[in-house]
Amino acid sequence: MFKQVCCAVILGLAGANAMSQAEIFVRFEPGCEGVRGFFRSPVGAVSTTWDFGDGTTSTDSDPVHTFAFNQPISISLLATDAFGEQQTYTAIYPPREQADLSLLEMPTIFTPNGDGANDQFGPIGVPVLGPCADLMVFNRYGQRIFSSQGNNILWDGRSYAGEPAVPGVYFYVLQVGGLEFTGNVTLAR
Repeated sequence: MFKQVCCAVILGLAGANAMSQAEIFVRFEPGCEGVRGFFRSPVGAVSTTWDFGDGTTSTDSDPVHTFAFNQPISISLLATDAFGEQQTYTAIYPPREQADLSLLEMPTIFTPNGDGANDQFGPIGVPVLGPCADLMVFNRYGQRIFSSQGNNILWDGRSYAGEPAVPGVYFYVLQVGGLEFTGNVTLAR
């Protein structure tokens, strides 16, 4: 079973200037080496300085930064609006483990028939799992018919020999870092 823990935090900035109604959006995802934070600057900010609490900073408007697993995350943002007014926001997030952030959804059926819709099997809505992910697919006899190579964790319904797999139920093991997810998928043509 997959574990779902809130991975997005919306933070508001206080104040009476052009950024007073703005929000900062922070989304955390697991990566191979740590927690990836995807940040978006407040609406109305013309310049930003992000301090990630680990000795690194960024002036990008929408930076992405990787934090160590199991460590508190401390963020500070200095935002300046078009009128030169500045606001500072600081937030501390609790330590995040890879398991707490691994929100993986796998389809229960796919149709690799070449119509361009639902032709591949793999995690839904996961932009990058990185080289620490491996997908293995087994037939009903326990024979492995697919294993991912590198970042390719999408199965196109073909065997190692390149032959179309027969319609039916297949079992999968998805390993991400030290985590393992198992289940089954129906291949229909």
